[in-house]
Amino acid sequence: PSMRARGKGYAFSALRLFIRYLLGCGETEIYTQTWSGNVRMIGLAEKLGFEEYRRKKDYRAVSGKKVRRTHVAS
Repeated sequence: PSMRARGKGYAFSALRLFIRYLLGCGETEIYTQTWSGNVRMIGLAEKLGFEEYRRKKDYRAVSGKKVRRTHVAS
């Protein structure tokens, strides 16, 4: 997203609405994943009540460096 859109709560609102939709459709478990350096996504997930439950070491390369995949669940 554009730098002007960051920090305004758009991602939080959109993801919260999507989670409500999924729960309304009967989903009982919701999880997401990102790479360990994506601190903005990790923070967003935690703000929405997700908790980290696993990291996979050396899962993928980002800018030529091996990084961990981070799983979070609500």
